[in-house]
Amino acid sequence: MGSNYVDDLEAWVKAKAIKKPDANLAAFLVVRDMVKARLDEGYSATIIHGFLRAGQHIDICYDTFLKYVHRYVQPPRKGPKARGKTTRTVGHAPGAGIAGTGKRDSSSGIVGFTFNPNPKREDLI
Repeated sequence: MGSNYVDDLEAWVKAKAIKKPDANLAAFLVVRDMVKARLDEGYSATIIHGFLRAGQHIDICYDTFLKYVHRYVQPPRKGPKARGKTTRTVGHAPGAGIAGTGKRDSSSGIVGFTFNPNPKREDLI
């Protein structure tokens, strides 16, 4: 393979005009304020993306558009669910409250199921 292959590849890349992710991000950041305003007005991200693609303001796929919306427009979620962790009651050991007596909660009057990992022998008939 000679330099002809390299020249052909270079010509093909220039003709293809391959876009870099930075160009996509820059195009999104130009319309970010408009996207935020339309989301606040109640428009869906699908409608906004379709409008921007039809008007040739952006040329990115919907998944990339959503990624940019979540990263640059919507504020980050606060609390344990945003990090994918479950909530725990402060001051209790892990698993506390799982094993119970099955008694009625006098404050709310609700009877519920409580799991006891060490059942009583007379209950195992």
